[in-house]
Amino acid sequence: MNKILRFAAPVFVLMSPALALAQTDPFATLIARAKTWVGAIIPIVIGIALIFFIWNMITLIRTEDETAREEAKKGMVWAVIAMFVAISIYGIILFIRSSLGVGGDTSLPPPTVP
Repeated sequence: MNKILRFAAPVFVLMSPALALAQTDPFATLIARAKTWVGAIIPIVIGIALIFFIWNMITLIRTEDETAREEAKKGMVWAVIAMFVAISIYGIILFIRSSLGVGGDTSLPPPTVP
């Protein structure tokens, strides 16, 4: 009995935070965190792809070399694909959030003086 108690007491102490947080839905939390990360990364990816697209467009207009023009065309295509993928991922995350009802603002309203 003493050996069981020596094993069970630390396990219970270490597991108590998990028991206290067991009321939250882990899938909803995962989707909310994914939306937060994707929401932070997507504008950066779109901005980089847009700069890359504009850079290749300027290269395409200004260069006379045919191989450089082909590389610029390929770069523009890849930039458009990158923007499409980034916006699609953001849309898929928003669709999943709205389908599961995990959206909305969960912050508390600011206190007011009565």
